[in-house]
Amino acid sequence: MTKKNEQQWKNSEAKELLRKALINGDIPLDGSMKQQDVYRLFSTRPEFANYADYNAFLGRLHALQKQLNDEKNAASDAAALAHDRQIFPKATHNHRGELRWEGSEAERFLRLDIDDGNHERMKPQDLYK
Repeated sequence: MTKKNEQQWKNSEAKELLRKALINGDIPLDGSMKQQDVYRLFSTRPEFANYADYNAFLGRLHALQKQLNDEKNAASDAAALAHDRQIFPKATHNHRGELRWEGSEAERFLRLDIDDGNHERMKPQDLYK
């Protein structure tokens, strides 16, 4: 398989067709449909004429299934975290009762100073002030 062939696959109609079939559920994301059956469904389509190599197709199918499963899991994780943050907001103080640095005004000001390059010309105690 050449690099040129991989570049062509990346933006091809064939990849988009396979991707849509996976998203729509025509091909299960969990791999329960035999790969040979998926290959038979798509290998005869004109969009797949340049991508008929069986082993390459199986690798591409597997990669798309993994990518879509990862996206699905990431979206699910983000939704679960947002839900949990509504119930249990992030603590404003640490275990010693001190304000947390993360998300504080001080952190925001230091980031602005760093963006402006002040950290290169000022001493830490001056930045602190």
